[in-house]
Amino acid sequence: MCSRYELNETYNQILARFDISGNAKSNTNFVSIQEVRPTDHAPVVINNEIRMLRWGLSNDWSSNSIINARSETIDIKPTFQHLTANRCLVPASAYFEWKKIGRKRIKTRIQYKHKEIMAFAGLFRADQFTILTCHSIKLISHVHNRMPVILTKKNESKWLSGKTTLSSSSIKKFMVSDQEEDFSITEVNPAKSEFPAQHEMFD
Repeated sequence: MCSRYELNETYNQILARFDISGNAKSNTNFVSIQEVRPTDHAPVVINNEIRMLRWGLSNDWSSNSIINARSETIDIKPTFQHLTANRCLVPASAYFEWKKIGRKRIKTRIQYKHKEIMAFAGLFRADQFTILTCHSIKLISHVHNRMPVILTKKNESKWLSGKTTLSSSSIKKFMVSDQEEDFSITEVNPAKSEFPAQHEMFD
C-alpha cells in the first residue's frame, strides 16, 4: 500500500538523479513536497522528461481515485490492461505507512539508508498516474504487508521502455530485494485524523 509519500528534493536534483537530458528546462515553480497526498500533482518521469501529473486515476464506479494498482493482477484487471505500456517512474525520497500495534496506528517513514531518491513503478493515463504495489520485502513486512514497487536503478530504463510484458513474476525482476537495499524506518507522530481511508483508494 502507498497512500502518502515525500519528495524532499529540488527539481535539479531530480533531473540529475534520473539523468534527464541537459536541455530540460528548469522549473522555477517546483518546490519540494513534504507529503504527497492522493489527487495532488507531483513530478513523474516519462521517457526523458519530467511531467507534473495528478496522483490517482479517475474511474466510472467511484468518486475515489485509484492511487495504487496491485502488481499481482495488473495483467488481468480491465482498468490497467490497456495501460501496461504507459509506464512512468515516480520519484520519492520516502514513503509513509501506518503500522498497527493493537488499536494504535503509528505513522512510519520509510526511505533508503543512503537517502538516494527512490523510483516507484507507475502507470499513467493522460494527466493522471497510479503507483504499483506488491507484497512487502522482509525488511519492511513488519510495518505493513504491502509496499510500492520500488525499482532497482539498473532496471529503471527497462521499465520505461515498455518492452517487457507485465505480470506479477516479471515485475519482481524489476524491483529491489532485501539483498540489494537497506531501508531506514522511523516512526512519526501524526494526528489521529491523518490516518487515511486506504481501503477506498486502491484497486
